[in-house]
Amino acid sequence: MQPAPDFEFFYLDKILPLLGKIKQLRQQMKNWEWGCALALIFTLANFLTCQGNTGNETSGWLAGFGAIIFAFCISRYAYHRDKYLGEFKSTCIKEVLDFLLPGVIYKPDSFIPSKEYRRSGLFRRRYDAFEGEDYIQGVYKDVKFHCSEISASFNKANNVDHSIFEGLFFVASISPVFQSATYLWPSGEEQVSSIAHEHYRYYAIPEVKQIITGNKTFDQYYSVYSSSKDEASYLLGGDLMPLLVKYRRQIKMPVSLSFVTGKCYVAIPLEKSLFEPNKKDPGDKETIKEYFFSGLLILSIINQLHLSRLT
Repeated sequence: MQPAPDFEFFYLDKILPLLGKIKQLRQQMKNWEWGCALALIFTLANFLTCQGNTGNETSGWLAGFGAIIFAFCISRYAYHRDKYLGEFKSTCIKEVLDFLLPGVIYKPDSFIPSKEYRRSGLFRRRYDAFEGEDYIQGVYKDVKFHCSEISASFNKANNVDHSIFEGLFFVASISPVFQSATYLWPSGEEQVSSIAHEHYRYYAIPEVKQIITGNKTFDQYYSVYSSSKDEASYLLGGDLMPLLVKYRRQIKMPVSLSFVTGKCYVAIPLEKSLFEPNKKDPGDKETIKEYFFSGLLILSIINQLHLSRLT
């Protein structure tokens, strides 16, 4: 489904009526944000006055009082921010997703379980932090799927977080007859080093061997490893290799995917979140239109890779 022909009507009919409450909640959040700023300035000013005038009890007392007010403002700001974002996503984003995929399940605060991320084998580096948002579940062209944004990172000895993956993580059910494990990593990013390698500390996957496809164009983008040569040949047969090349060129992102015991996993790194409100105007029409294309990105995985043929 393409949004362009119906977008203007959709925006006026579905989105515009929701914006009054959303903008009111945003203003409440901004009011408390200003309150935080004023309380901080008040606290710092009195603290510096107290430091410059030893024994100035009044300034010290006012600085302490300001700190209490600042903490209170922070808590109220966090409350109103969560309320604003919750209302925005449960109304505007849900309307967009319902338009593209009627009956879709959308949980803004949920995300793909970490066990599915590990089972995919797409990112084997052990993580220290795993989080996400915007869980979506549905059925499209007879393919059952669920997906979300996720972020996985590890912490080095210098206490600096290093990202492993941040983006859209997609899981689709395919036929249970596919019981092997086949991995398509971006060329140059193969993750087949020994599990004992101290630098990587990889999660385990089944024993795999590299599959030589003989397709030079495809091999520029992907390296294939599988526990079953026959099953990998079937999965890569037909139009899948040229479709993957085309898809990779279209989205201009290093797509990773795997087929593991009846599931297809796809990971697409993203430079920004899919469904966050415009910072200046939550009703910005162009931003709302971007949400359509974010939703279409999810459906395009099923469309462009012809996953329905594997169900």
